[in-house]
Amino acid sequence: MSDRPCLHAILFVLDNDITWQLLPSEPGFGSGQTYRRRLDR
Repeated sequence: MSDRPCLHAILFVLDNDITWQLLPSEPGFGSGQTYRRRLDR
C-alpha cells in the first residue's frame, strides 16, 4: 500500500479520536490493523 492512503487513514483516526477498529471500510480505507502497524514502523 502506498504512503498517501496510509497517512490519510492515520490522520482520520487521530483527528476523529476513534479506535482503529472503528475505521470506516469505505474505498481507500482498509483494515485498521494495517495502518496501525504501518504507524508503528
